[in-house]
Amino acid sequence: ALWIVADGVSNGMVEQQGSDANGMGKLLAIGGLPGNPSYDKFVGDWAGFDNDAATKTYAENLFADVSGYVADSGSSRPVGDDLTKLHSTFFADNSPDDIATYAYDAAVSLGLAACEYEKAAGTFDSNFNPALFFEKFVGLTEYSSLSGNVAYIGRDDPSACSSDCGSRDPATANYVLYNFQCASGATTCPI
Repeated sequence: ALWIVADGVSNGMVEQQGSDANGMGKLLAIGGLPGNPSYDKFVGDWAGFDNDAATKTYAENLFADVSGYVADSGSSRPVGDDLTKLHSTFFADNSPDDIATYAYDAAVSLGLAACEYEKAAGTFDSNFNPALFFEKFVGLTEYSSLSGNVAYIGRDDPSACSSDCGSRDPATANYVLYNFQCASGATTCPI
């Protein structure tokens, strides 16, 4: 039987299967691909954020009201670590693909939609029209960003949207498929 697991399944769970995991696949959404100039620049700057106190303080302040968010036995951090505080090599140790590229694209999309909303005479005061804003968000034309081309389901006809309207069009996301290759009799099987 062929098994392909999603990126929500930890590598550790698969690795523990040893040689039984041989040939299994893991499908991962990744944030960008080398060769995209915007992505390449972002990745190049990413690790340097560890030395930028203002960036780290800003990121930690986003979690200022969060308590009890600590590492458990399934975390890559020591059990009990406060996950609202960024350790000294956080950016060097974590790929922007796992954290930032899709979030960046979402923020850009919201900004572009806000511009389109205002052009359509929308206001951001007590007369804010969420339906018009959503229509402008969904109706964004495809554009290039960190993760590549960005488009949303429903862009061709926002009025005919189903329940997935406004979701990222899967055809504009990046995926990679890993194949586990395990030695015969192995007790672990790294990706």
